[in-house]
Amino acid sequence: MKWRILLAAISYLYPSIIVAQTTNVFVATGDMSVAREEHTATLLGTGKVLIAEGDNSSAHLASAEIYDPAVGTFTATGSMNIARARHTATVLTSGLVLIAGGGNVSISLTSAELYNPVTGCTGIQNDQRHQPFRGRFPR
Repeated sequence: MKWRILLAAISYLYPSIIVAQTTNVFVATGDMSVAREEHTATLLGTGKVLIAEGDNSSAHLASAEIYDPAVGTFTATGSMNIARARHTATVLTSGLVLIAGGGNVSISLTSAELYNPVTGCTGIQNDQRHQPFRGRFPR
């Protein structure tokens, strides 16, 4: 079985992306459009990877990119409503990606957003900081 591992920006100082292949050799691939750290890299059902939010040397980021391993490139996609780092990103059975928690500057966030890989858009589920979400997420 052939496998590849995407190492997305180990640090904002090194924005290049590296792919490890079954040959145990690291091969350079395309660069992200924005250097970032403390982001998430989430494998989507299409085989593409959502690189979401994070931090760089000057600010927390709300931006996101899609990595396409078939061509080795990154493409900007919809930005999140709240910039965050150290968050989680989970693919739901619906295919939507739940982006939750993390922090922004010195504030811990309890808010969550849903990213739709089909439309490239996000929807915020709770825009209150330090307030629990009391609604229901769509299935």
